[in-house]
Amino acid sequence: MSRVAMLTDCDDVVTVLGLTPALYRQLLCVHEAGHVIAADGLGVPVLGARLTLNDPEDKRLGYVELGPQPLADGSRLALLGRLIVRAAGAQAAYLWLERRGTTADLAALRQDPDLFGADDDCTEAAEACAAQPEYGLTPQAGVVPAAQLLLARWPAVLRVAYWLGRRERLDGQQLRALLTDADRAAWPGASRAVVGS
Repeated sequence: MSRVAMLTDCDDVVTVLGLTPALYRQLLCVHEAGHVIAADGLGVPVLGARLTLNDPEDKRLGYVELGPQPLADGSRLALLGRLIVRAAGAQAAYLWLERRGTTADLAALRQDPDLFGADDDCTEAAEACAAQPEYGLTPQAGVVPAAQLLLARWPAVLRVAYWLGRRERLDGQQLRALLTDADRAAWPGASRAVVGS
């Protein structure tokens, strides 16, 4: 059973992470920003991002809506791109926690993606790998490339997270306005489209 399943409310999750409710909200914004930046870096159109933490009708904490994939041919490269975009949310959250010097045990937290709102990401990555076993990829295949991409574009991650926190909803046009050519040039892989999730 996951740690979140055993916790009764957001306050308990906040306690486990050693964050105030406001900082937990920021963490969720950073998570969604990670997906945005990874998708953008791989040439996947991002149609919007939304924080739904306070929406009683939406069980998710937030989500990113992606457009058509530039490489959706079922190839190994396409699957790897999907895994990178999926991993980027949790990786952005881990990086944010590390950079702010959290007192939480990050090694233990990496074992429980529910705390970061990443349970759906993990499930979808596992299902994608299971659907294409011939490539021998696991959901973890996207972790290192996602972290590298995010570190190269960290200011853009924080910029998107900030505005998502302020507005709770950003459409594709607003997101494109937040991402500069300099952000894209920061990661060498940004010029060649792969795929998203």
